[in-house]
Amino acid sequence: MAVSSLVAAGGGVTQRCQEFLSTGTWTAPSNVNAVEVLMAGGGGGGGSAATYGSGGGGGGQVLKKMLTVTPGTTYTITIGAGGAAQAQGSSSSFGALMTCGGGGRGGNGGANSGGAGASGSAGGGGHMGSYHGGDANQRNQPSQSGGSSGGYGSNDSPGGGGGGAGGHAHQEAPRSSTGGPSLYGLGAGGNAMHPNYVGNTVAPIANTGAGGQGRITDGTAGASGYALLTWWQ
Repeated sequence: MAVSSLVAAGGGVTQRCQEFLSTGTWTAPSNVNAVEVLMAGGGGGGGSAATYGSGGGGGGQVLKKMLTVTPGTTYTITIGAGGAAQAQGSSSSFGALMTCGGGGRGGNGGANSGGAGASGSAGGGGHMGSYHGGDANQRNQPSQSGGSSGGYGSNDSPGGGGGGAGGHAHQEAPRSSTGGPSLYGLGAGGNAMHPNYVGNTVAPIANTGAGGQGRITDGTAGASGYALLTWWQ
């Protein structure tokens, strides 16, 4: 996308920003040796099941880092794809300097847990989303759920994305596709839905790194990743 210029700071330095919603390149200006990068990996796909409820997909890893770059060098900004149903999301990256892992897949009906996030750094997928054989009297029983959100990323300690959040047993689909926590509105874990309400599916918003919704037959895909570059010149 086009570069946005903000108001010049003291000393005549101007802050510039560029979003990446798909894979592209960025060339460091001749007088720039550092760039701030906010990035999210692709969300994991929701779990699937023939009969039972399934877990929501894990959110992609979210990081915000200041990177040292070489003026005049072109870097590839890779935006990770969201995982298909029952599949892990893909990583996003800034050249070889920064990588955000994709979220784990949601757990399938009859399974006990979701998939792990990439390299253990992204949100794990949600566990199976509802109880088998439940009835109206069990509406208040919570389903199992995946991991919670990690902290902010740094150069030394990357933070995890939001884990998949399971829905409650035998309730209709949530009004939102995501239920887990997020950072900067990115990397939220996907919700699970009850099998009887498959028609109420809400897919996650593109370029948020959110996990897909777990549901019967086929979970939804996770959302693609995102990157925002900010520099001063």
